[in-house]
Amino acid sequence: MIEERRKGNVMADRKQIFTDMKTQNYDTIRLSTYRTACKLRFIQKKCNLHLVDVWNMIEAFRDNGLNTLDVCTEISMARLETIITCIYQQLNKRLPTTHQINVQHNTSLLLNFMVAAHNSDAQGRLMVFSVKVMLSVLCGGKLVDKLRYIFSQISDTHGAMVMSKFDHFLQEVLKLPTAVFEGPSFGYMHHFARSCFPQQKKVMLNMFLDTLMSDSPPQCLIWLPLLQRLANVEKVHHPVVCSFCRSESMMGFRVPSREPSHPIYPEYPEKPLNLSNIVYSLTILQEIQCLRAEHEQECQPTPERVQQNPTLLAELRQLRQRKGELEQRMSSLQESRRELMVQLEGLMKLLKAQAAGSSPSHASPRSVPMPIRSPSSGSTPTHAGHTPTHGPQDSLAGVGGDVQEAFAQGPRRNLRNDLLVAADSITNTMSSLVKELNSALVLSLSSLCSFISPSSSAAHVLLVCF
Repeated sequence: MIEERRKGNVMADRKQIFTDMKTQNYDTIRLSTYRTACKLRFIQKKCNLHLVDVWNMIEAFRDNGLNTLDVCTEISMARLETIITCIYQQLNKRLPTTHQINVQHNTSLLLNFMVAAHNSDAQGRLMVFSVKVMLSVLCGGKLVDKLRYIFSQISDTHGAMVMSKFDHFLQEVLKLPTAVFEGPSFGYMHHFARSCFPQQKKVMLNMFLDTLMSDSPPQCLIWLPLLQRLANVEKVHHPVVCSFCRSESMMGFRVPSREPSHPIYPEYPEKPLNLSNIVYSLTILQEIQCLRAEHEQECQPTPERVQQNPTLLAELRQLRQRKGELEQRMSSLQESRRELMVQLEGLMKLLKAQAAGSSPSHASPRSVPMPIRSPSSGSTPTHAGHTPTHGPQDSLAGVGGDVQEAFAQGPRRNLRNDLLVAADSITNTMSSLVKELNSALVLSLSSLCSFISPSSSAAHVLLVCF
């Protein structure tokens, strides 16, 4: 029941497009060439194929795998419907949101017209070459680009046209005039292929374009360049007065137009691009993410990998032990640095007191804790909790020579510079200790890396651990 209803809808849609075409009164045009071109132009616009450029159409063929199929391969109606739907969906992506088309409706119209052109029922099949010819002729774009694409389908690897393929092209393209009831004027005949090129034994691209785009193309294809000219001039406004109807302006043809001459192309075809390995940037980003995830998973240390190499396990234990010792030493150095900074703060207060004119013995050393501790010794710092009685040298016992000299008896020096010298000495000492720690770490890692191959999985485990 559902299948019968579907067939009824298909037949209704098929009849609708021809009914609409008859309402345009194209049969009143006396010249069959113009009449055929006007009817096909109506079909082209009715299905919105004039909005699809020929290069977009070729891209749709490749996206749907038609370029990899033999030209005589049959296409089912379901696959043809998928291809046409894809063409209109891609068209909507290029159009502004205010000019979107109805994909389902246009797909039904075009599908029904193509089936009618091949005189098939709703369950019929079309060949790949038939689909390519009909869609590339009815789509938009320049005529020279359409003919170049058609020539690529009917030529050999040396760039010469194959006459049997050209005859096949005529059979398919002349189904379009027949579908709009112009078969008596432009129906297919067996002698058409040879009559198009009667003198030439070898037809190359430029000769093919010159013949089909000339002012007098082959009689069977004379409607093809005229269809292109209709599309180019149908919106051209001529501000002149008609001598017959006295209309002040006219649209479309005014005088016979001529397609501009095409550029000269190389006689031998260029080496075709190998598009088999080209993929979209997105099926690429996903592959990169998968490879990255696999790499991270392989780099993760597992107990099985470590246990496979006892020597590596022993080296790792030694490195961890060495790392703990170095971290403990670093902590001790940080504590010594903190104590030295406290001592430097006390010296700053003494300097300010001396600059104010008070003697070091009458300053306020009781309120300033003066930890005296050598970075290399482990002695406990002592605080000056009473008033010094032996001069500045006693209160600065255990401090570097630069600081003692700054507060010593004798000629007055620039105490601020001497204090800066003492601070630089502390900083340099700390820097050398940090460099020593870093050198020890690098030496340990280098010794293990020389034992393990850098490209092995064990090296990855070592890098993860540190």
